[in-house]
Amino acid sequence: MEEKNWLRRIISGEILCIVTEEKAVDWLMTNSGQEYSDLGLGYVGMQLASDEQQTYFYAAYDNLEDKADAKALKSHLQYIVNLMHPLLAFLDFIAQANNDDQYADIEHIYRYSELITAIENSQATEESLRALSSHSLFKTARSKSSLGEKLSSVLKTMEEEGFLLSDGSGTHYTVTGKLAYYIKLFEEIVQHQAPSLMEQSDDSQKELVV
Repeated sequence: MEEKNWLRRIISGEILCIVTEEKAVDWLMTNSGQEYSDLGLGYVGMQLASDEQQTYFYAAYDNLEDKADAKALKSHLQYIVNLMHPLLAFLDFIAQANNDDQYADIEHIYRYSELITAIENSQATEESLRALSSHSLFKTARSKSSLGEKLSSVLKTMEEEGFLLSDGSGTHYTVTGKLAYYIKLFEEIVQHQAPSLMEQSDDSQKELVV
Protein backbone atom coordinates (compact mmCIF):
# COMPACT_ATOMS: atom_id res chain seq x y z
CA MET A 1 0.00 0.00 0.00
CA GLU A 2 1.63 3.23 -1.19
CA GLU A 3 -0.03 5.37 1.46
CA LYS A 4 1.50 3.35 4.28
CA ASN A 5 4.95 3.60 2.69
CA TRP A 6 4.62 7.38 2.27
CA LEU A 7 3.59 7.74 5.90
CA ARG A 8 6.54 5.67 7.09
CA ARG A 9 8.92 7.82 5.07
CA ILE A 10 7.48 11.04 6.50
CA ILE A 11 7.78 9.70 10.05
CA SER A 12 11.41 8.75 9.36
CA GLY A 13 12.17 12.39 8.52
CA GLU A 14 11.88 12.42 4.72
CA ILE A 15 10.50 15.37 2.79
CA LEU A 16 7.95 14.37 0.15
CA CYS A 17 7.75 16.97 -2.60
CA ILE A 18 6.28 17.52 -6.05
CA VAL A 19 9.69 16.97 -7.66
CA THR A 20 10.43 13.54 -6.18
CA GLU A 21 6.98 12.25 -5.16
CA GLU A 22 4.28 14.11 -7.08
CA LYS A 23 1.74 11.31 -6.60
CA ALA A 24 2.27 11.33 -2.83
CA VAL A 25 1.89 15.13 -2.68
CA ASP A 26 -1.35 14.98 -4.69
CA TRP A 27 -2.69 12.44 -2.17
CA LEU A 28 -1.52 14.39 0.88
CA MET A 29 -3.39 17.46 -0.40
CA THR A 30 -6.70 15.60 -0.27
CA ASN A 31 -8.88 15.44 2.85
CA SER A 32 -8.55 11.65 3.03
CA GLY A 33 -4.78 11.88 2.72
CA GLN A 34 -4.49 14.45 5.49
CA GLU A 35 -6.88 12.54 7.77
CA TYR A 36 -4.92 9.30 7.23
CA SER A 37 -1.61 11.04 7.87
CA ASP A 38 -2.81 12.95 10.93
CA LEU A 39 -4.11 9.73 12.43
CA GLY A 40 -0.87 7.83 11.83
CA LEU A 41 1.41 10.69 12.85
CA GLY A 42 -0.69 11.38 15.93
CA TYR A 43 0.34 8.04 17.42
CA VAL A 44 3.98 9.20 17.51
CA GLY A 45 3.29 12.76 18.66
CA MET A 46 3.61 14.37 15.24
CA GLN A 47 1.44 16.14 12.70
CA LEU A 48 1.53 16.69 8.96
CA ALA A 49 3.07 20.00 7.87
CA SER A 50 3.85 21.66 4.55
CA ASP A 51 4.95 24.90 2.95
CA GLU A 52 2.27 27.46 2.11
CA GLN A 53 1.95 26.27 -1.48
CA GLN A 54 1.86 22.61 -0.41
CA THR A 55 4.72 21.74 -2.73
CA TYR A 56 6.33 19.59 -0.03
CA PHE A 57 5.20 17.80 3.14
CA TYR A 58 7.00 16.70 6.29
CA ALA A 59 6.32 15.59 9.87
CA ALA A 60 6.41 18.14 12.69
CA TYR A 61 6.32 17.58 16.45
CA ASP A 62 2.90 18.62 17.76
CA ASN A 63 3.81 19.20 21.43
CA LEU A 64 7.13 20.79 22.29
CA GLU A 65 6.20 20.72 25.98
CA ASP A 66 7.39 17.13 25.73
CA LYS A 67 11.06 17.36 26.71
CA ALA A 68 12.11 14.39 24.58
CA ASP A 69 10.48 15.86 21.45
CA ALA A 70 11.89 19.33 22.17
CA LYS A 71 15.38 17.85 22.54
CA ALA A 72 15.01 15.85 19.32
CA LEU A 73 13.81 18.94 17.44
CA LYS A 74 16.70 21.05 18.72
CA SER A 75 19.16 18.35 17.63
CA HIS A 76 17.50 18.23 14.21
CA LEU A 77 17.66 22.01 13.84
CA GLN A 78 21.30 22.06 14.95
CA TYR A 79 22.12 19.50 12.27
CA ILE A 80 20.43 21.65 9.63
CA VAL A 81 22.30 24.77 10.80
CA ASN A 82 25.62 22.90 10.56
CA LEU A 83 24.79 21.55 7.11
CA MET A 84 23.75 24.98 5.84
CA HIS A 85 27.38 26.16 5.76
CA PRO A 86 28.31 23.97 2.76
CA LEU A 87 24.80 24.27 1.29
CA LEU A 88 24.95 28.06 1.29
CA ALA A 89 28.43 27.86 -0.24
CA PHE A 90 26.94 25.70 -3.01
CA LEU A 91 24.03 28.09 -3.53
CA ASP A 92 26.40 31.07 -3.64
CA PHE A 93 28.46 29.26 -6.26
CA ILE A 94 25.34 28.53 -8.33
CA ALA A 95 24.11 32.12 -8.02
CA GLN A 96 27.51 33.39 -9.14
CA ALA A 97 27.62 31.00 -12.10
CA ASN A 98 24.09 31.96 -13.19
CA ASN A 99 24.61 35.68 -12.44
CA ASP A 100 21.56 35.53 -10.19
CA ASP A 101 20.88 37.55 -7.04
CA GLN A 102 18.63 35.05 -5.26
CA TYR A 103 18.55 31.38 -4.40
CA ALA A 104 16.48 29.11 -6.62
CA ASP A 105 13.32 27.60 -5.16
CA ILE A 106 11.79 24.13 -5.57
CA GLU A 107 11.42 22.94 -9.21
CA HIS A 108 14.16 25.26 -10.47
CA ILE A 109 16.48 23.53 -12.96
CA TYR A 110 20.28 23.76 -12.98
CA ARG A 111 21.84 22.85 -16.34
CA TYR A 112 25.30 21.29 -16.35
CA SER A 113 26.23 22.85 -19.69
CA GLU A 114 25.44 26.37 -18.47
CA LEU A 115 27.31 25.87 -15.21
CA ILE A 116 30.49 24.48 -16.78
CA THR A 117 30.50 27.27 -19.39
CA ALA A 118 30.25 29.87 -16.62
CA ILE A 119 33.10 28.18 -14.71
CA GLU A 120 35.36 28.07 -17.77
CA ASN A 121 34.69 31.74 -18.55
CA SER A 122 35.17 33.13 -15.04
CA GLN A 123 38.19 32.75 -12.77
CA ALA A 124 36.11 33.78 -9.75
CA THR A 125 33.47 31.12 -10.46
CA GLU A 126 36.19 28.50 -10.97
CA GLU A 127 37.68 29.41 -7.59
CA SER A 128 34.23 29.14 -5.98
CA LEU A 129 33.90 25.62 -7.36
CA ARG A 130 37.32 24.63 -6.05
CA ALA A 131 36.48 26.14 -2.65
CA LEU A 132 33.46 23.84 -2.32
CA SER A 133 35.77 20.84 -1.90
CA SER A 134 37.03 22.36 1.37
CA HIS A 135 33.71 21.32 2.92
CA SER A 136 33.45 17.71 4.06
CA LEU A 137 30.10 17.41 2.28
CA PHE A 138 31.87 17.78 -1.06
CA LYS A 139 35.10 15.99 -0.18
CA THR A 140 34.77 13.58 -3.14
CA ALA A 141 35.38 16.54 -5.46
CA ARG A 142 38.89 17.06 -4.03
CA SER A 143 40.42 14.17 -5.94
CA LYS A 144 38.90 15.15 -9.29
CA SER A 145 41.40 16.69 -11.67
CA SER A 146 39.24 18.49 -14.24
CA LEU A 147 36.69 21.22 -13.59
CA GLY A 148 34.01 19.14 -15.29
CA GLU A 149 34.66 16.21 -12.97
CA LYS A 150 34.63 18.47 -9.92
CA LEU A 151 31.30 19.99 -10.96
CA SER A 152 29.80 16.55 -11.64
CA SER A 153 30.98 15.33 -8.24
CA VAL A 154 29.44 18.30 -6.42
CA LEU A 155 26.12 17.90 -8.25
CA LYS A 156 26.11 14.15 -7.60
CA THR A 157 26.62 14.76 -3.87
CA MET A 158 23.69 17.16 -3.83
CA GLU A 159 21.62 14.52 -5.61
CA GLU A 160 22.66 11.77 -3.19
CA GLU A 161 21.72 14.01 -0.25
CA GLY A 162 18.27 14.54 -1.76
CA PHE A 163 18.64 18.25 -2.51
CA LEU A 164 18.66 17.84 -6.29
CA LEU A 165 17.00 15.36 -8.63
CA SER A 166 18.94 14.39 -11.76
CA ASP A 167 17.35 13.71 -15.12
CA GLY A 168 19.44 10.53 -15.19
CA SER A 169 21.92 11.71 -17.80
CA GLY A 170 23.56 14.38 -15.67
CA THR A 171 22.56 17.18 -18.03
CA HIS A 172 20.16 18.95 -15.69
CA TYR A 173 19.20 18.85 -12.02
CA THR A 174 15.96 19.97 -10.37
CA VAL A 175 15.82 21.58 -6.91
CA THR A 176 13.76 19.44 -4.52
CA GLY A 177 11.56 20.29 -1.56
CA LYS A 178 14.25 19.12 0.84
CA LEU A 179 16.53 21.99 -0.12
CA ALA A 180 13.63 24.46 0.02
CA TYR A 181 12.65 23.12 3.46
CA TYR A 182 16.18 23.43 4.85
CA ILE A 183 16.53 26.99 3.56
CA LYS A 184 13.15 27.96 5.06
CA LEU A 185 14.07 26.52 8.47
CA PHE A 186 17.47 28.17 8.43
CA GLU A 187 15.96 31.56 7.60
CA GLU A 188 13.49 31.17 10.48
CA ILE A 189 16.29 30.23 12.89
CA VAL A 190 18.33 33.27 11.84
CA GLN A 191 15.27 35.49 12.12
CA HIS A 192 14.59 34.29 15.67
CA GLN A 193 18.29 34.62 16.56
CA ALA A 194 18.68 31.30 18.36
CA PRO A 195 22.22 31.61 19.80
CA SER A 196 22.51 27.98 20.94
CA LEU A 197 21.90 26.85 17.36
CA MET A 198 24.10 29.43 15.70
CA GLU A 199 27.37 28.35 17.28
CA GLN A 200 30.31 27.60 15.00
CA SER A 201 29.37 24.41 13.23
CA ASP A 202 31.48 21.31 12.92
CA ASP A 203 31.60 20.63 9.18
CA SER A 204 32.34 16.98 9.87
CA GLN A 205 29.27 16.40 12.06
CA LYS A 206 27.64 13.05 11.45
CA GLU A 207 24.23 12.67 9.85
CA LEU A 208 21.31 12.90 12.24
CA VAL A 209 18.83 10.05 12.09
CA VAL A 210 15.41 11.50 12.84
